[in-house]
Amino acid sequence: MHSLHSAARTMPDWHTVCGCLKSLAAQIPNFKPGLSSSLPGKCCVNIPYPISTTTDC
Repeated sequence: MHSLHSAARTMPDWHTVCGCLKSLAAQIPNFKPGLSSSLPGKCCVNIPYPISTTTDC
């Protein structure tokens, strides 16, 4: 996640990252959005949207 975060420099980049995370979340069986909210902090990154299958990228 850290390298993905550092690669995103522009708004289109962030849109792509958001779509990627949303797609990956949809592939995880029994995905729990509440637990995913702690991932950015554990990876020492700040993202401007939640990791969720319903995020509007």
